[in-house]
Formats: sequence, structure tokens, C-alpha cells
Amino acid sequence: FHFATKPSKASQTHSRAEIESIRVGPFTLSARVTLGDDTLLFDDGSLTGEPFDDTGLHRVWPASVALCHSLVARPEAVAGRRVLELGAGTGLPSLLCARHLCAAHVIATDSNRAAVERLQAAAIDAAALLDFEDAEAVAGLVCAERVETVLLSDVFYPAKDAAPLLALLRRLLVLDPAPTILLSVSRRDVRACDAFERSLLSLPGTATLLTAAGAAEEGTRYTDPLYGDVAVRIHRLEGEPTGATTAGGRGGGCE
Repeated sequence: FHFATKPSKASQTHSRAEIESIRVGPFTLSARVTLGDDTLLFDDGSLTGEPFDDTGLHRVWPASVALCHSLVARPEAVAGRRVLELGAGTGLPSLLCARHLCAAHVIATDSNRAAVERLQAAAIDAAALLDFEDAEAVAGLVCAERVETVLLSDVFYPAKDAAPLLALLRRLLVLDPAPTILLSVSRRDVRACDAFERSLLSLPGTATLLTAAGAAEEGTRYTDPLYGDVAVRIHRLEGEPTGATTAGGRGGGCE
């Protein structure tokens, strides 16, 4: 990974750029989004056979908004802590933590250069180009930056293999000390999400479902630009206590 420095001309050529404002508790967050045509692609072409389009990386998605609401309800998860957001996209949770929730330091990362350049201009402490599926690179950044809380939203896609995401979570949870992980999942495919959430229970440490007050059992519901009405669940993952021995996966402390 490396930290972004200066926006490129290519990143400034997106069409129909707009500012979207989102109300989260007492706060109003603004994100620069790009509105394309009605077809949004999420992969590198392996699923659709069409050229990659990064439009989806510049939208505000329900899982990101739900994570923000959860953070406002539980600010102790980030207040005074060093925070890392993976697959940040527009970086709404990072903006919230940096501007309103008194995080000590916030790093927003994404594997898309244009997204990182937008994040760099958004008053976040740092923005870095990083693929969250590279578990060793993420673990290295967590250790180097002494990250205490990791945020992920809308990084589980039912049509894709969840193994790299689960490998990342396992790698982070066996660090010593392990960061607290907050994972926000849009339940677009209930069966696939149920299987993924069962896999979370097999990871080292503990997995807790955070349910908002008054929310239905399946999660708080939001409107997804592509899928319509969807439920969002937020999971808190915590590793074993410092010094404990964990079974399965690679261990290793931060030196």
C-alpha cells in the first residue's frame, strides 16, 4: 500500500459529480458521489463479462449509512482510538469518525485510486491505496499505525467468494493486540448472508450482533439503489485477550 498524495487528472474526469448529504443522528455528512447510467458494475468483469466500471465506488450505500448510525449510538468504539476503514469508497464512516466522534487518527483505504484521491481531499487524516483482500498488507498497516478499530461496510458480495474476506478477518483477530472490527453487511441475498454470518462464528475471539434499538430481528432496513429495501446487520468482532493463545490461522503480535 502507499498513501495518496496528489489527485490525478484522470480522477477529475468523472461525469455528473454531485454532493450528497446524509443525516446521521445530530450530524450531517457530505460525500462527493458520481452518478452514472442505470447500470452499476461491482466487479472486474469476471462476473458480467463487461469492462470494469467504478461507479459503485462513488455511491453511498446502505451498509455505510447503517454503520454510521451504529457509531453515533456507540461512539466509544472510535472515540480516542486509531481507526482504519477498509474498502471505504466515499468514506462516510471515516468522515464521521474524523469530524464528529473524536477519533484519535483515521485512515481510509480503498483499492481504487480515484476513490482514494477523493478521500484524501475529504479532511480525513490519511488515505491509502490498499486492497483489503491482501490480508498481510492490511495486518502490516494495522501494526504500523497501531490501529485499534477497523471498519468495513458493504464488503461482502453474495456473488463472490467470501474466503478472502474471512481470511482477512481471521488474520486481524489473531494479532496481538487485535483490533476491534465493526463489519456492516447488507443482506441482499438472505441465504448467502446467513452462511457468511455462520462463518463469522468460527473465527477466533467473539462475534456479537449489534442491533439498533427498535430494529427488526433481521436488521435495520434501508433502501439500496439497486436492490430496493434491504436489511443491514452490524457485527462486532473481537480477538482473544492479549497474550491468549488462539487456535487456527496464523498468529503473531505487532512488533
